[in-house]
Amino acid sequence: MQQAIRSQLHDRREQLLKAAYYEVLRDSAKVENYYAKKVLDSNGLAN
Repeated sequence: MQQAIRSQLHDRREQLLKAAYYEVLRDSAKVENYYAKKVLDSNGLAN
């Protein structure tokens, strides 16, 4: 019984850490619209 509880706690901890890791990745992700940048660059409107 103790082993089952330990295993369940370990699995839940692992899920929580993965969820937190993916949340940090999403929060720090940078999305760049390369097509829009290219269009603006070709028209001399971008920096």
